[in-house]
Amino acid sequence: MSLTVSELLALEGLSALRLRAGKQGLQRAVRWYYVAENEHIAEWIMGGELVFITGINHPRDEANLIQLLMEGKQRGIAGMVILTGEAYIHAIPATLIALADELGMPLIEQPYLLKMVIVTERIGTALVRSENVLQSQRDILMQLVTGDYPDLQMLHQRALHQQLDFTRPLRLAALRLEGLSRLFRQFPARAGRSLAAAGPPQRASAAAAAAQPAGQFLSAAGAQQHVPFPAAG
Repeated sequence: MSLTVSELLALEGLSALRLRAGKQGLQRAVRWYYVAENEHIAEWIMGGELVFITGINHPRDEANLIQLLMEGKQRGIAGMVILTGEAYIHAIPATLIALADELGMPLIEQPYLLKMVIVTERIGTALVRSENVLQSQRDILMQLVTGDYPDLQMLHQRALHQQLDFTRPLRLAALRLEGLSRLFRQFPARAGRSLAAAGPPQRASAAAAAAQPAGQFLSAAGAQQHVPFPAAG
């Protein structure tokens, strides 16, 4: 479960962080944080990171900051935090602020006086807690679906503690696939022959062509039965 950039900025102890640009991207989900130490970041990130630029271990001029922002945009980062102060990056360039606004990328300024260990600890703790809450919510819902709970009242209290609202209508869809054995008898031979005969560049298209009838089969089988599940109020 990710938190948004807006939610992280509202964390206790992080009030010194100042949003400088990209407010339209405040609802971007933050998966984790990353402190940039190299000239480029594209090969080190996977998307969803809140990237911190300190300027301590690598000099950062205007051109490099713009390059980092563009790389982050292409890789799908959640936002960028630049540490400013007298020692390294004195101020965020106006061109970078304008670009971040244009890209809708949250650009945040952090004063060097606010220690990185405090910021990363607050963010990391909040993200881990958020993930734990999501896992607990999943466990509660699975217990309700399977009926595997010792006491309904106790489960209800757990749900309230984990911010699961059972006072609003909920719907559960249950899917049951039939005829899978017939499906796999019909299509594997065709798929195997197609993939074996194709060279590496053609294997992806061959696999897709072999799987297409299977998808049609499942769609037809699924359309034959629809079991409504009553909403829980």
